[in-house]
Amino acid sequence: MSNGNLNAATDKAIFDAMNQSRVTKGDISELFFQRGVIVSSSTDKETLAKEFSSFFHSHADYDRLASILGVNNRKERLTTFGVETSLKAVDVENSVKKIKDKLNEEGASVKHVVLKDGQKIELRVTYQVLNLSKNDFQQVSVRDAVISIEDTDDGLNIRYPQNSKVQEFSDIIIDVLESKDKDLDRMEINLTSLEEPESRSKFFGLLIEKMEGYTLKDVTDAFVFGVCQTSCRDHYVMHSQP
Repeated sequence: MSNGNLNAATDKAIFDAMNQSRVTKGDISELFFQRGVIVSSSTDKETLAKEFSSFFHSHADYDRLASILGVNNRKERLTTFGVETSLKAVDVENSVKKIKDKLNEEGASVKHVVLKDGQKIELRVTYQVLNLSKNDFQQVSVRDAVISIEDTDDGLNIRYPQNSKVQEFSDIIIDVLESKDKDLDRMEINLTSLEEPESRSKFFGLLIEKMEGYTLKDVTDAFVFGVCQTSCRDHYVMHSQP
């Protein structure tokens, strides 16, 4: 691996990759056909994989297998924090080139969109994640993230997917903004000091109870009733008691 790119794979890695369920007989036949070889549909997959893995391979072969075995990225939770600053989204837009340059240095590509009449900026980031615990053709996954920066009464609100890599990107954005406003103050809730689950539950309970303009209605019980058998599946009707 070099700079997140797959340079070479062993014959065993190729053999193992071709025997995975995601790689179909059709995929293998296509790999052979690209070399001018037509294979019989009656030849079993393992035999074909053993034969193909004995060949010399190019980046095109690696790229094809990597695309078939590509990692399925699940939708990630979002996190957000506030920034007390005199800056607004329009000031962020003026610094977009500098932010893009910094993120490009981290291997990411960035596009930006201006929304809400200039009151919101979206940075659409494409980046790579390296996971050496996976097989050679699934170690690099390409991901997309949207970092939104929106005006608030106190300054800015920044929202992004909750993972360590995008966290690094948000830190870079803050560093760029701090160069324009030395008094910038990042505001976020951190519960790492609350180690006990009961303490965390109490925090969220108080947070909900103290919301102005809302009345808390709790659910004390939930059960299932009215189960009816059908030809396709069971139907369950949920009922809650306040």
